[in-house]
Amino acid sequence: TLRLFRLLKLLRLLKLSSKLGNTGGRDISEIIPPAMIRLIKLLFKIMFIAHLLACFWFLSNECIAISDPSISEEDEAVWED
Repeated sequence: TLRLFRLLKLLRLLKLSSKLGNTGGRDISEIIPPAMIRLIKLLFKIMFIAHLLACFWFLSNECIAISDPSISEEDEAVWED
């Protein structure tokens, strides 16, 4: 019975993959509107730039903590929390 269940599950996955993979020779722009593609690209660019800014923000904090000898270890523990 377990093998039968797994076989049925596999058949459902194969059926789903054939439906998703069958675009009928159409271009992706016929399926997804070009404005939506541009919007998704813009969102990814914004997210990437925000990620880089956050990385540089974190790096600047680390550089300040390393270069400033007046910061004690207790202060560094506060920064890490």
